[in-house]
Amino acid sequence: MPPTDTALTIRNLSPHVLTITSLDRFPLPPAQPLKPTLNNITDFNNLAHNFSSLLNKSPLKHTHLPSLLPSPGPDHAKLSADAQAFYAEVVDVKVGAFATLAGDKSQIKLTKDGKDEILRVTFSNTAGGKWSVDINPQSKVISRQIVTITKPKYDEDYTSAVWHIGPAQLTLVWTPPLNKWMAPLPGTLPLCALSVPGTHNSPTHHVAAPSVRCQAHPIPLQLANGIRFFDIRAQPEQKGTNMWLVHGAFPVSLTGGKHLLTTLLNHVYEFLAANPSETVMVSLKREGPFEVPDATFSKILYEIIAPNVGKWYTGVEIPMLQQCRGKCVLIRRFGLHPEVKEWGIDASSWQYNTPNHISSGGHIQVQDFCEVLAEKNVDQKVEYVTAHIDRAGVYTNTKDTVGINNYSPPPIYLNFLSASNFWNTKCWPDKVAEKVNPAVLDYLALKHNTGRISGEGDCGTGVLVADYVGDKGDWDQIRLCVSMNGLVGDRRMLVDKEMMEKAVRERREKEKKAKEEEERKKKQTEAAKAAAARTEAAKAEAAKV
Repeated sequence: MPPTDTALTIRNLSPHVLTITSLDRFPLPPAQPLKPTLNNITDFNNLAHNFSSLLNKSPLKHTHLPSLLPSPGPDHAKLSADAQAFYAEVVDVKVGAFATLAGDKSQIKLTKDGKDEILRVTFSNTAGGKWSVDINPQSKVISRQIVTITKPKYDEDYTSAVWHIGPAQLTLVWTPPLNKWMAPLPGTLPLCALSVPGTHNSPTHHVAAPSVRCQAHPIPLQLANGIRFFDIRAQPEQKGTNMWLVHGAFPVSLTGGKHLLTTLLNHVYEFLAANPSETVMVSLKREGPFEVPDATFSKILYEIIAPNVGKWYTGVEIPMLQQCRGKCVLIRRFGLHPEVKEWGIDASSWQYNTPNHISSGGHIQVQDFCEVLAEKNVDQKVEYVTAHIDRAGVYTNTKDTVGINNYSPPPIYLNFLSASNFWNTKCWPDKVAEKVNPAVLDYLALKHNTGRISGEGDCGTGVLVADYVGDKGDWDQIRLCVSMNGLVGDRRMLVDKEMMEKAVRERREKEKKAKEEEERKKKQTEAAKAAAARTEAAKAEAAKV
């Protein structure tokens, strides 16, 4: 627990100025730890996710029972709906867009007189939205929660809050709906300017060997929750015109037969048809048990895409968003058949196990350090990931620079959070993800571009390609990544529709009042002139007498 005099640091990851309007303090409810249940223990999804643990731990031993359970929730109960505050205070604390207000500036104490309590922070923005979030200073875990919306019509904003007990910091995260988070972005932005969540070995959510499975959810659910980059490995059929999905030499599933590339692509087509504001980057690589030349692979893929070519951007340059909305963007990790020319963004020169490499075409800059030989090397992996995030964050892409003065956009920063070592069970994909994903979430919430000078960099992240995204329903890493688009193309470009309409209404109302005031003054002046004329006329008549 932080010292009783610790003040709250607040980070605002939104394109709007926020105002803390009130603080309410409630008695701390008693703890309610999660109890093991038969459903927890026998739930198939829990067992499948912990497949690697099951190889080493018997589910029949009581000492290993917790490894089969979902992660525990907060270590104290939530406030009841009728909870009464023992202290309430009206405040006026402003936090700028994409700014951090240190504790010595906010002067918001975590506790009052050292009491065990829940602190409720209520805040609003300039568009009229109002929200609240509850903080438990005694929590032993990082708390992530959806904030309580007190004005429901604003439920598409401020979807998440992240409370970190270590630095006593509250990070407020803004995202549009994740199924259409690209909608507010201007179409003139190059794709490389965006902060994009992605998945590594995207279609590997099936029951599979522990080194093969890398994801917790199927493609449609990934799309609905904001994933816009897919890493796909495929093997051409020995006799046929389709490809089946693989990871290395293995199929993506131990059950249900082969899973075809065309089935996956149909899911993406259906999503984009329903959400035409979005685009999905599709990285394709040749893998599998049978040796197939790149030329053959590219020719078969070309024929697979041909019937739906209108649903793809296959140009060799990084496109503007308006060029690829509603489409897949091809990123190819393979060479081309002589008959297939200038097709897809070239990433074929991708170096293996690299902490930082620029492709020969200059359009892709990748961090894919993937050989984590021992558990201790995971920290090095995190360092490579955060360094690559920072490389992406220094670029500024505004409407004043894109497309003029020979402006050259940066490369697409591909940043793989994934790594593994088949021969070390502590370094299988799920185990590495359990360490890397939270570390990256913390970095985005607490540190990314905190030293940013006004006007310097867009706070972008590049493309964050992770394993086990959304595991146990936790999509906060996606929200944090998407929220970093709040400065892209200049902050004024992402002001939400409600705020823009309100500004227009206010301007029109102001103009109307100014015109009415001008008319009033004009009439007043005319009346005064008429009165003066009458007075002068009366004086003239009096003078004659």
